Amino acid sequence: MTLPMAGHTEPHRYLESAATAAEAIDNIQTQEFVDENVPATGAYKYRVRAIIDLCEPSEWAVTAEEVTVTLELGNASGLTATAGSVPGIVNLSWTAAPNASVHWLAGIKQSDWTAGNYTGIIWTQTQGPSSHILSGLTSGEEYVFAVIGGRSVNGPWSSWTSLMRVTPN
Repeated sequence: MTLPMAGHTEPHRYLESAATAAEAIDNIQTQEFVDENVPATGAYKYRVRAIIDLCEPSEWAVTAEEVTVTLELGNASGLTATAGSVPGIVNLSWTAAPNASVHWLAGIKQSDWTAGNYTGIIWTQTQGPSSHILSGLTSGEEYVFAVIGGRSVNGPWSSWTSLMRVTPN
C-alpha cells in the first residue's frame, strides 16, 4: 500500500498491512510539511490524503483530514517621523506589521487633533516599503502620525503604532 506525501521528494512510505483506508490513515506516522511561499492574506486550507493504490483509481484520495491555518497578524512598530530638508515635507518610516500586506498611515495637525476636528486627517496607503514621504504639509505646524497594518485594504487590522509628532520646516 503506497502512501505518498504531497510536497515530499523522499521515497513513498509503505504500510505492511491495512484492511481499509481508515485503518491505513490511522497507521500513518506524523509527517511535517512546510509551505514557505504563502502570501500573508489570511486562512489557508490543506487537505491531507492517503492514496491506497496508485494503480486503482477507485482507491484514490481518501481524505484523512482538512486543516485550516491562519497566519497571525502582528503590529507595525517603531514609527519615526523627521522633517524633510524642503519646507512642508515629512519623512516617515516604521517596521512593517508581520503578515500584513498593506499599511495605512494617518496624520493630522496637532491643533485639529486637540480640537477634536478630524476632517483634515491625511490617509496614505502603502503596499511596498515601510517608509513614506509626505509633501504639501504646513511648515511650522506640528502633525501627529500613526501606522496600522492589515491583511488587505479592507482589513482585518492590527493595532495602531504609538503616535509620532513632527513639525515640517
